[in-house]
This record gives sequence, C-alpha cells and structure tokens, in this order.
Amino acid sequence: MIIPIVTIVVIVALAVLVCGMSDSAKARRIRQKYKEKQASRTPVSDEDFCIKANISKAEVDYVSKFRSAFATFGGFDSLKMYPEDDYGDYGIAYDDDMAMFLSDKGLLKDHPNYRYSFPLEEAQDFASLILLTQKINKEIERGDTNPLAKSG
Repeated sequence: MIIPIVTIVVIVALAVLVCGMSDSAKARRIRQKYKEKQASRTPVSDEDFCIKANISKAEVDYVSKFRSAFATFGGFDSLKMYPEDDYGDYGIAYDDDMAMFLSDKGLLKDHPNYRYSFPLEEAQDFASLILLTQKINKEIERGDTNPLAKSG
C-alpha cells in the first residue's frame, strides 16, 4: 500500500515538533534545577565576578551585560551566576543556539563564521565562555577573516 505524501509530511512534521518540545522541556528542567542551586548562593557583584574569573576590571560592563542576558533568558538572579558555573545549566546546549543567542543580545559581533556556530567545545565554564566571546570579538574587530580559526 502506498502512503500518500501528505501523510508522510504530517508524520515528519509531528516528529520534528515532538523533538523540539522534548528539547524545550529538557532545557526548562535544566534551568529550574539551576534556579534551585542559586537559591542558597551568596550574590557576587560584577566586579567580584571579574576578580574571581581573572577578567580585567575594564570589562565589568561587558560582564554585567553578559550575566544579565543569560539571567533574563533563564529567569535567574544575575548576581548569583558564578564564573565556575557550567553554562549548560542556563539551557543553551547547542553551538548554533549559543551563536544566535550571543548575536541577538549584542554580545557577539557579526561574522559569517559565528552566525550559526560557536566553538562551545573551547569553553569549560561561564567565565571561559565570556573570555572566548571577548577573544572572538577582538579578532573580528581587527578584521581577521577567520577569527579564532576554530583553534585555541
């Protein structure tokens, strides 16, 4: 029996929808678990975050914007986001999602290499994600045609 093409399209569409909802539900659970973790934490100012993360004090405004963007996205307290946090706890697990998020929030400068991909494998924690983003931005500002060259 031949299955009509419409039936196949509907089945594929439903499968994509279910997978998307599953990822979304998983991300919500991850963010909720992180919120619970934050409840017992002491707030850390942006200045203290920079000291703890070995980030220049000149970057306090950028760090504040970075923390605020993720806090707003996940419903977190930005002052309870620590440098050693696993950025995966914020609910953005894929390199394309991270690239689009950072770009949309004005944290990552526009460059064809990073519109739909971000080298997440090079960031171990939240502080290193900030530092990596800054490094890429500086290379883009210098006019590098292949910033970071997907290496370290």
